[in-house]
Amino acid sequence: MANIVSERTLGNVLFLQVDANPSVSPGVAAPMGSLAVILNVGDMWQKIGSADTAWGIILAGTGTPTGISTTNAEGSADLAARSDHVHEHGNLPGGNLHDVATQTVAGFMSASDKEKLDSISIAYLKIYANNILATSFSGNPKKASVTFTSAMPDTDYTITVTSADARVWTFESKTISGFTLNSNSNQALTGEVHWQVIEDFVG
Repeated sequence: MANIVSERTLGNVLFLQVDANPSVSPGVAAPMGSLAVILNVGDMWQKIGSADTAWGIILAGTGTPTGISTTNAEGSADLAARSDHVHEHGNLPGGNLHDVATQTVAGFMSASDKEKLDSISIAYLKIYANNILATSFSGNPKKASVTFTSAMPDTDYTITVTSADARVWTFESKTISGFTLNSNSNQALTGEVHWQVIEDFVG
């Protein structure tokens, strides 16, 4: 029976010098009584070079890492993991695998907190602001049309107007796409008219 004379490692390979052919075929499961079986390395035992007495054992295999399991198990594979291997997280259930999140520490969301979150109404705030040149007002009384770049969700918005000319401003044709500004005066405007629209609604 072959005996180990010397050994050394290089990377993930253990090189063994033996005093006789250990009677195994490279890459094939070792027969009973062979040195590979005694060392419990099975088909990881490989011939290194041309000499019958130079053999090696792959210390770390290149198999695909298995996913994380919820139960510890010894396993049965004959490949060892490399030091920089990475396990996939896997699709695991919630349960108590992680602590429930707090206001200061991240974690899983509890069912009761999710219920509270789903019950909260979302508040939206949409603001438009722009100005209209005095020459854009026409007719008697002087009016001008305002068109939004994107439609409002509804007509529940407020409009404020400031202008260089004192006027009593009112609004007509109020839609989700825009409105009409009415100066309630036939007198021409001399400066720009600034308007702001705020949509504050709950959805």
